[in-house]
Amino acid sequence: MDELNSKKKKVSIWVKMAIFFGGLIVLFAVLRVFGVLQWYSINGTSNMPALKHGEQILATNLYTPERFDLVMYKHATHGTEEFWTKRVCAFEGEKVWFEDGTFYVDGEDMDKDLTLQYRYRCEYSYGEVVANKLNLEPYVDYVPNAIGHNKGDSLDLFLTKEQVRRRPLLKRRILNETNETIVAFWGEDWNENYFGPVIVPKNHCFLLGDNRDNSLDSRYIGCISMDDIVGVLF
Repeated sequence: MDELNSKKKKVSIWVKMAIFFGGLIVLFAVLRVFGVLQWYSINGTSNMPALKHGEQILATNLYTPERFDLVMYKHATHGTEEFWTKRVCAFEGEKVWFEDGTFYVDGEDMDKDLTLQYRYRCEYSYGEVVANKLNLEPYVDYVPNAIGHNKGDSLDLFLTKEQVRRRPLLKRRILNETNETIVAFWGEDWNENYFGPVIVPKNHCFLLGDNRDNSLDSRYIGCISMDDIVGVLF
């Protein structure tokens, strides 16, 4: 009799656990359908160092985006709707521009309080030493110059100002030549470091990646409708 009661208790515990976890799965599914809780995987390095490639993130539609919030938004790419992540940096009616690689909104430097990555150029062998020292992954966090992999070539590293501190051989690369993608969209001879000014349209925002010199953002694809933002990251 005692053995039978013991088996019944074990079955009861397993049933309760199944109901509990089943309820959690149903709750999560309902929250996701209504956008209250959204789960994404980061694809790419455009928001380094804040978000790394492959990182799992949570977002919600319960909050109204504020300046500097990281958000998920819908973006159509070759007829397919994707979800991208960028940082909200300006809102409707604000004048935005880049000057010498620094982002301004109505004349105020918006980069000074953010931890951002920029493109730094150095001699190839020295760049390899820095990349190994900082545990950068090849072709993800640093990109060799188009010339090739010969030891005499230069190397572009995407680093924060803190990582560059006390490394005087690293020089930020500020591009002066026009960018064809930016020119095609805006009809102006601009690039990622010298851009604008433009006024953000009504019900739109200006989104940027934290990896400023390696991000496909509003400089390239235009301002984003607030209606296309699906969630604010936790």
